[in-house]
Amino acid sequence: MPALRRLEELIELRNSRVTVPVGMARVEIAEFPPEVYREAVLNALCHRDLSRVEPIYVYHHPDRLTVSSPGGLPGDITPENIIRHRAYHRNPTLALLVERLGYVERAGIGVDTMFRVCLEQGKEPPEIRATADSVEVILRNGKVATSFVRFV
Repeated sequence: MPALRRLEELIELRNSRVTVPVGMARVEIAEFPPEVYREAVLNALCHRDLSRVEPIYVYHHPDRLTVSSPGGLPGDITPENIIRHRAYHRNPTLALLVERLGYVERAGIGVDTMFRVCLEQGKEPPEIRATADSVEVILRNGKVATSFVRFV
């Protein structure tokens, strides 16, 4: 999908990195981890409400990256239970297509991946806001907790 590749190129132009020495190794931490923003964008694409004509928006600010998609969270999923709720595909055919094209490892684990990567890299977890009309995922660019990264 050329549009997704172009979006990634644009984000990476302003996505600086910090190198954290860990013993003899060095760990590179991006302001916005690519695995995390990629999952946020792909979730917005796969789980958006296709009956709505509004586009998906990606806003890249120095302190945060926000991905907004039309339609609320499906079923009984809420921002509070999204991490432990079983996977639900609003558009299962689209989710399967994105998986088969190799954009995701396995459909249904995107939110878990976002939280896990942020935790491993000493970043704040994604903030998920939802109304009946939209879902917004906010990724914060905070100071990297280098001592935590070394611990992990």
